[in-house]
Amino acid sequence: MRYLIVSIVILIAGCSAPENQENATRQGEFLGLTHVEDQPVRFGDEWMATGWNERDMAWMPDGKTFYFTLASREQSTICVVTRTKEGWTRPQVAPFSGIYSDLEPFISPDGRFFFFVSNRLTSPTDSTRDYDIWVMEWLGEKWGDAVNLGEPVNTPANEFYPSVTRDYTLYWTAEYDNTVGGEDIYRALWQGDHYGAPENLGNVVNSERGEFNSLIAPDESFLIFSTWGREGDLGGGDLYISFRDSADTWTEPKNLGAPINTPALDYCPALSPDGRFFFFTSRRTDTWPFPGSQPTYEQLLAHFQSPGNGNDDIYWVEAEVLRP
Repeated sequence: MRYLIVSIVILIAGCSAPENQENATRQGEFLGLTHVEDQPVRFGDEWMATGWNERDMAWMPDGKTFYFTLASREQSTICVVTRTKEGWTRPQVAPFSGIYSDLEPFISPDGRFFFFVSNRLTSPTDSTRDYDIWVMEWLGEKWGDAVNLGEPVNTPANEFYPSVTRDYTLYWTAEYDNTVGGEDIYRALWQGDHYGAPENLGNVVNSERGEFNSLIAPDESFLIFSTWGREGDLGGGDLYISFRDSADTWTEPKNLGAPINTPALDYCPALSPDGRFFFFTSRRTDTWPFPGSQPTYEQLLAHFQSPGNGNDDIYWVEAEVLRP
């Protein structure tokens, strides 16, 4: 069954490209990059993959705007690449990001809402600086002001990784008092002008080990998320998939296996707007380039500042690998 006939919507954000690419442009769909059908390939080498931490990505529905997060231990910033008649622009910091720590963008399947996570202040007197889910509405030519989703979704705890279905049912992860263990996956129904009470997905999907970075399909037929220590675990944190039936019952999560998962951390799932490609973030490393030889200091610096060095990189693969 080709359940991946999806119409997913995503957003816009920005960063800076490697110096030697500053004035370059890329042509064609998906930044002119090619892929391997069943083997994940790093996305954006020599363009947006810098050797730092690139993670959490999203596309606008027309495929002409690509958002991702550039992160460090202290700060995360949403960045954007756009396609013009001249080609793809180099990454830039998104207009709404760069002051606070922003990450994990997602757009509703109809393109109306842009969700993301931020520790920005909810008011001039706010001193909590916890991570909440924020949302912007598309005004026709630009995104409106960011608005905190408020209660009952946001709490004094941290909320992460929002994704929504076609009817705006919201999925996210948090560590509340009623968690099965650690961070759990929750959902809330859209009530027309606000979200209802959070619902824990229960102990088929959630476990005592903790689950994070959950992506819901637009039709709510499947859920992809990361966790540790479940059956099939390859180590470091793996991506799993669970399917939902018409009775709202979830299947036992299945490890997506190699080559999607590795002994390193694999997380941050996303889909291309047409559902053809599956994107995710991984800390896998490239093969050590100096086997049996002593590199120079300059060679070490170049390697440690390049993609595939163990920091976050974005990968993509044909979405057929997700089929049950």
